[in-house]
Amino acid sequence: MNTFKTGRNCIIGENVKIGENVVLGHNCVIEDGVVLGNNVYIDSNTIIRRSVIIGDRGFVGANCIIGEYWMDFCLDRQNHVHSLSIGKNALIRSGSIIYAGSQIGDEFQTGHQVTIREKSKIGDRVSVGTLSDIQGNCTIGSYVRLHSNVHIGQLSVIDSFVWIFPYVV
Repeated sequence: MNTFKTGRNCIIGENVKIGENVVLGHNCVIEDGVVLGNNVYIDSNTIIRRSVIIGDRGFVGANCIIGEYWMDFCLDRQNHVHSLSIGKNALIRSGSIIYAGSQIGDEFQTGHQVTIREKSKIGDRVSVGTLSDIQGNCTIGSYVRLHSNVHIGQLSVIDSFVWIFPYVV
């Protein structure tokens, strides 16, 4: 039997697949076609947009937007499908925004208020510090650590086993 807990005022779309022992905080919006793995925790006031996959044991803090719209939606208000995949054991802290159209590996984690734009490919065991900004169309290898307030410009490529310290642009 699938068990999950939901807080007050949650909205859950159609064709949503929810794993075992999932918890949704208050006021969450889970749009159509979302897949939440087993033991996922989504904190209050978080939006998971359509076609997002979050792997087992993922944690998404309060006030996040996961699968944010691309500019195409802003222009024509049509739901274009740009999938977002986040691997198992993710820790996404409060206030973070991750755009649709990216692939993120296992053991990913963010600090608070991180922005990751569309078409980013991020490997396993990557950590992105508080207030960091990845401008999209980027490739980031595995075992990478971006400390706080790091800005990564579009089309950047970062190999595996790289550390980038605070305030680097």
